[in-house]
Amino acid sequence: MAKRSILRRTLTAIAITAAVGLFLVGAFAGLLFLYGSLVKDVNPSVPAVDVSSATFATLDEKKAALEEHVRFRRNYLALDFELHVGPQGGGLPSPDGAAFDLRLRAVVPPAELVRWTQSLTPGPSRLGSDWLPDVGVERRDAPRFQWFTDSPEGSLDTDGNARSVGLDRRNNVVVYYGCNRC
Repeated sequence: MAKRSILRRTLTAIAITAAVGLFLVGAFAGLLFLYGSLVKDVNPSVPAVDVSSATFATLDEKKAALEEHVRFRRNYLALDFELHVGPQGGGLPSPDGAAFDLRLRAVVPPAELVRWTQSLTPGPSRLGSDWLPDVGVERRDAPRFQWFTDSPEGSLDTDGNARSVGLDRRNNVVVYYGCNRC
């Protein structure tokens, strides 16, 4: 009878351990499901990318690197940019939901200036001028640019997207800041 009691206790302990283990596995799976549903915009198949024009030696290399990540195509005489594309911060509006942040300074042929402001309206940007040093422009030089934006008064749209373009027509310089989830 003592052997049966020990066997019964052992089986009960095994059953309880198995039940607790199943509960913990189920709870963990539930947490993963909840996390996945709350963080729906994250696409782990889209790795974050940071690209700086400073890492490329020639204008052609810089242009090719930029065009891997943007939809627009332009002609440049000089180009500097900082680009972040990633599932969570700072990039390109894309079907996969990747965030982007692009800051660019370019010297362009005079005829190209108008292409940068198509579909934009003249006006100040709420994106500010703190980003200008990222592309080699002093903040104090911001007034020499004529500013354009894609939304009234430079506000963000409902998705947090914004574009701000400054033109220095005298020197054929374009500065551009585009972002989503700004």
